[in-house]
Amino acid sequence: MGNRPLIKTLSVVMSLVLLISFFSPFSMGAPSSDSWVDPLYNASTPGWGLTHFATIQSAVDLTPAGGTVHIASGTYLENVTINKTIYLSGENKETTIIDAGHTGSAIYVDHADEVTIDSLRLSNSRLDQQEYQLPALSADQCTGLLVEDCIIDDVGISLNECSTCSIHGNIIDAHVPVILHGGRENNITQNIMTARHPQGVGLYRSHGNQVMDNQITGWSEGPG
Repeated sequence: MGNRPLIKTLSVVMSLVLLISFFSPFSMGAPSSDSWVDPLYNASTPGWGLTHFATIQSAVDLTPAGGTVHIASGTYLENVTINKTIYLSGENKETTIIDAGHTGSAIYVDHADEVTIDSLRLSNSRLDQQEYQLPALSADQCTGLLVEDCIIDDVGISLNECSTCSIHGNIIDAHVPVILHGGRENNITQNIMTARHPQGVGLYRSHGNQVMDNQITGWSEGPG
């Protein structure tokens, strides 16, 4: 008899715990604000398809706006499209590689604001007659894009009608390292660039930009 109030109290507490668990974001399948990518992840990985993925594009698609995608070292044969605010964080710019397979840009940022791309290597973008349209990293009509501490190969970075973006502290060895078409108030600072073209940074109809403290060297095929 004397234990009945205690039993009743415990029953109420357990009911509340079960109710909270049932309506928690994880039980409802709501996406986490952070996700992790590793080419070794598979269906046996805890969190597979929710917070853990084998491809960057899957993680970008299922991570909510404002979230972070943590990318482990490895080579990802992808053409990643970003259309929301997100932070891509590579484990190491030397070993975390997005290989575009000569089929387009490694990363394309499509009308998305406040995107951050950090510590990745972007390589094997398309090199042909459309080289200016298909760089390693291309962005259309974005604001607040930050590309920092990356290695960019092949064609480089192209920003079309983008404003208040920052290209900072990268190593860029490309046909034309950076091209700005339109836009305003972009900052290109402290990059190490090797240009395989007469220009290192191309500015077209773009106003109020800051290009400073970059190291730019030319490249020549030699005689003939």
